Amino acid sequence: MSLKTFHLFFISLSTVCCVGFGVWLILSDMGAVRIAASAASFLCAAALVLYGLRFRRKFRFIQS
Repeated sequence: MSLKTFHLFFISLSTVCCVGFGVWLILSDMGAVRIAASAASFLCAAALVLYGLRFRRKFRFIQS
């Protein structure tokens, strides 16, 4: 597995973890903290998606 492939895999895995954590916070019973924390988690997931797309576009010509 190349470093590029591993990097894209790790970005995808991190995005899934952020979304899962945000969903878990919404379903939990933690009060007002859960709203801010889940919003932050979803924002991090969105940032990771944008980063992954930029990384893929920048390094598309590098062989895997």
